[in-house]
Amino acid sequence: MDPTFVGQLVASGLALGAIYALVALGYTLIFVATRVVNFAQGEFVMLGALVGYSLHVGLGFPLPLAVVAAGLAAALVGLVAERVAVYPLRGQRSSVAWVMSTLAVGLVLRSGATLGWGKVPLPFPAAFGSERVTFLGIAVVPQDLATFALAVGLVLALEVLYRATMLGKAVRAVAFNPDAARLMGIDLSHVTLLSFGLSAALAAVAGILVAPITQASSQMGFVLGIKGFAAAAVGGLGSFRGALLGGLLLGTLEVVASGLLWPGFYDVAAFALLILVLLVRPRGLIGTAGNAELPGRGDAGTRGHGEALSASPRPRVPASAIAAGLAALAPLVVDNQFYLLLLELAGIFYIAALGLNLVLGYAGQVSLGHAALFGVGAYASAILTLKLGQPFVVGLVAAAASAAVAGLLLGIPSLRMAGPYLAMATMAFNLIVQKLLVNWTELTGGPDGLPGIPPAALGPLVFDRRTHLYLVLAVALLAYLLTRNLIASRYGRGWMALRDDETAAACTGVDLYGNKLLAFALSAVYAGLAGSLFAHLYRHISPSSFGLEASIDLLLVVILGGMGTVGWPLVGALLLTALPQLPALQALQDVRPLVYGAILLLAVLAFRRGLAGLFRDAETAQTRRRGDAETRRTDGGGVSPRPSISASPRPRVPASRTPRVPASGLELRGVSKRFGGMQALDGVDLVVRAGTIHGLIGPNGSGKTTLVNVVTGLLRPDGGRVHFGRQDVTGLPPHRIATLGIARTFQNIRLFAELPVLDNVLVGAHTWLRPSLPGALLGLPGARRAEAEARAAALALCASLGLGEVLEALPSSLAHGWQRRVELARALALRPRLVLLDEPAAGLAQEEVAELRQVILGLRDQGVTVLLIEHRMELVMDVCDVVTVLDNGRAIAEGPPAAVQSDARVVEAYLGPGRASVAAR
Repeated sequence: MDPTFVGQLVASGLALGAIYALVALGYTLIFVATRVVNFAQGEFVMLGALVGYSLHVGLGFPLPLAVVAAGLAAALVGLVAERVAVYPLRGQRSSVAWVMSTLAVGLVLRSGATLGWGKVPLPFPAAFGSERVTFLGIAVVPQDLATFALAVGLVLALEVLYRATMLGKAVRAVAFNPDAARLMGIDLSHVTLLSFGLSAALAAVAGILVAPITQASSQMGFVLGIKGFAAAAVGGLGSFRGALLGGLLLGTLEVVASGLLWPGFYDVAAFALLILVLLVRPRGLIGTAGNAELPGRGDAGTRGHGEALSASPRPRVPASAIAAGLAALAPLVVDNQFYLLLLELAGIFYIAALGLNLVLGYAGQVSLGHAALFGVGAYASAILTLKLGQPFVVGLVAAAASAAVAGLLLGIPSLRMAGPYLAMATMAFNLIVQKLLVNWTELTGGPDGLPGIPPAALGPLVFDRRTHLYLVLAVALLAYLLTRNLIASRYGRGWMALRDDETAAACTGVDLYGNKLLAFALSAVYAGLAGSLFAHLYRHISPSSFGLEASIDLLLVVILGGMGTVGWPLVGALLLTALPQLPALQALQDVRPLVYGAILLLAVLAFRRGLAGLFRDAETAQTRRRGDAETRRTDGGGVSPRPSISASPRPRVPASRTPRVPASGLELRGVSKRFGGMQALDGVDLVVRAGTIHGLIGPNGSGKTTLVNVVTGLLRPDGGRVHFGRQDVTGLPPHRIATLGIARTFQNIRLFAELPVLDNVLVGAHTWLRPSLPGALLGLPGARRAEAEARAAALALCASLGLGEVLEALPSSLAHGWQRRVELARALALRPRLVLLDEPAAGLAQEEVAELRQVILGLRDQGVTVLLIEHRMELVMDVCDVVTVLDNGRAIAEGPPAAVQSDARVVEAYLGPGRASVAAR
């Protein structure tokens, strides 16, 4: 291998990587200040190139003046985009909303640029000449050297800006703790606005530098934006040096792979690197957990979008059912073949969107790669029927199976990533699949695709356009019914639980990894079936039908119809797949992408729960007005009475058919845990005897909650062992520990925000309610009996805790004390042998504390072991059999409550050195 040739490839790769690094720096600028990923960043690169071209080439402006003007124009557009698409979402926990709003901005900018400048690339003269400079046999273009120097210089300048100036310190303060920054007088709104403006200006400058190499085009920003984000993600979002490193690595790998390997697969190599790096180091090569957090806690993908839609104020006929009925009648009354085709397309995309909704609306995982699964199904069915002569049914089954395998691969990144990282990984997967379809010409036909696919047939029955619609409707109806059964089962509640709060879900027995992979695999089955129907409908497929644009269209169908709903995506599919193709709307074809972008942005900002939420909100408002009128008529406008609480709540823990562990207690030996320089637990020994109430007390920061997190598997200890009964549970995942019969509550209440009270409690039955997946999908008698048993147990628990009148309420509508009861009921629904209560009396009134006392004593009476962490000493001293005191991560005293209360070491730990003797007097 010629070293000079390799050196030339590396030099060209570094030059390309510098371009990616410039784009990646724009992502990092925004992310450092806001923890938001701007998926429209590439379009600002495009905007800078086109404005610079118009000024420099079209109007004859000197290049420096054109650069400044283009930067200012892009900055202005960036400021407007921030106010319109980002600022209204402040405080939103949903990463879906952030991703989709910035994607919508990018779509609007790209469509507007296409209308203004067209799609033809425009030649941009090189600012530093085109004559190559040769060094050691390696030829370098001056433009490349300038780009590389600018990338390195900007990294150094931004590092200085953000570390040594007051502005940089303010931005870092906002990113680290927005509430504290606000109290310090920092205007968060101005910081965010400034970051978007600077980022857009930087992107515009990068666009002018890139334009002589790539030419200025309205389509250039999409790919550059993807590669720029990939570079930022590889290096580590939030790190300027990481953006440079990631860009250089990505560019070098692309060029070397193109020169030494198969040229058509250089994108595959680049995105494979991205996925590999993120799987090994989810925060990037030099990123940290601190600089990659998202707005809000976790990836609550659909907060504010989801299961609140499931409660219906009164019986009604869903709009989706009306739409399906009209579609079924269409072949009888419509003769126009084109209209029938549109209905078939809507039905096919409804099936695919229904699958995507399992991942997005129910499991809360952002996926921008579902069109790839659609394509895998289409090609699998087409290849089997066209090239191998297999029947259509075989192709349909193979499409579902092959897509399921691809779905598992797509879902693997969700085990280690969340939010924009997961969005980028799924986007990369989509691009990889599309590149494989384009370049694997022997199997897929290459860019031209596969023509001549036979029509769908069942034995002698060959489906024509009219009857094919019934085939599509039959598959759509089956998918609808199966999904309804699944969502109403243990599996659906598990997905919605991890969507709302992964930590609480894991501690109630939900296997996060297994449930995520299941969601992706089942979702892929739907996409594969839809792809097969699509292939045999059109009878010619090509890779262009399964790109990122198709993935975004599927997302738009789900979001517009209503995430977390089963029927409403059909309405979204009819509106966004069929209507734009009607001849009456063809005159608007050129502005269709612009309209799509505006609709997407409106859907995210104005009616975040889609059309389903829009109609439901109107219906709820009407019901509320009717109820208010009734209240005024009956009692003169009084407020409805608050539901009563049981005077002496003694919840009955659901009995387990077979004990899962021996009647034994909890034992910790030498357990240690360190966070950086802080020793949270330092060789703790603790024995909790079975059937007792064991108190764990200590000053704030003494390690109590850390100990609970170690016991329940949220933290792995640095040293020591944890035994429950005869089993070593050290380091087991939380869902496995919950399965053994260990339940917990949290110091800060963690309920599933979009699930009503009864469903919150039912999630607690996840460990012992185990219907088979086929049973849940088909609603078999065994699955229905198990569900009825769990529901009866949950209803009994709710009744015993006084929650019987708020079963359909969302947790956010309840007072603090009531939320504590819901969390306790969920823990007890697990059928626990050991319950860890982390400050359950915090925020409760005295009357509620007395009721809590009865609950805890009732648990002991039923043989349940209780570990009580509490600051209310009167409760601890009243109910506990044994009390252990922690201080600075060490157990300093243990014994009966009265003895511990008078221990001098305990008094000193609470009051400080030298105060124990004073307290004793």
